[in-house]
Amino acid sequence: MRELKIVTPDLVTFTLRPAGAATRFMAWLLDQMILLLVRILTILAVVGSGFHGVILIVIVITALELPYYAFFEWRWAGQTPGKRRFGLRVATTNGARLAMTDVLLRNLVRAADNLPAFMLVGGLFAFFDPLGRRLGDFAAGTIVIAERAGTAGLPPVDRARPNSYNADAACRRRILARATHEDRDLANDLMWRRDDLDDEMRIELFRRLAAVFTKRFSLPDAPGLSDEQKVLNVALILDDRNDG
Repeated sequence: MRELKIVTPDLVTFTLRPAGAATRFMAWLLDQMILLLVRILTILAVVGSGFHGVILIVIVITALELPYYAFFEWRWAGQTPGKRRFGLRVATTNGARLAMTDVLLRNLVRAADNLPAFMLVGGLFAFFDPLGRRLGDFAAGTIVIAERAGTAGLPPVDRARPNSYNADAACRRRILARATHEDRDLANDLMWRRDDLDDEMRIELFRRLAAVFTKRFSLPDAPGLSDEQKVLNVALILDDRNDG
């Protein structure tokens, strides 16, 4: 199974590693066990409640998968309990953040994947596609990837946090003296579109830019300061210069 390479507008290349079939199966199996448990608990809870209880049972049994997968993949940025347990995540093939429309589309097609007439087709697509995509992934432009260690979750960034670089007069002077217009534009562009990036790509872009800024401006050590916060602090100083 080959890897998927993505080139950002900043000409940074990222590689997404598709999840293996065995790991995807284990994640799917765990999700199915959770769904089965919910169905059993629902049946036990409404036994003897009459017609309305029967209707609820039918709905839960037949229509639970779509809201289950859609809810968790949207709320947990491409992960279900099963995917989270085995280090998998749904991502877009262009590196953008997973949108609700992507989640809904891939899970609506899941219903077709699960039909007996389509299971063979969906399985063949996943088996022969180099990226292991099923029909829902083709429809939504997504891929299930194996996460790299250390990229689960974004570091905090706080615009209200005191800017330690600005408080350090010598550091501020170095930034203002050495920064170019390209530095300011790149920092601002990354800050504005960071929420549109996949988590892994977002972390890597800020890591690289923070490393460049640290070397160029001789930024002081600041324990607890994330790469994203470093870039934001520099961007705020450069914005102040531009406003003045």
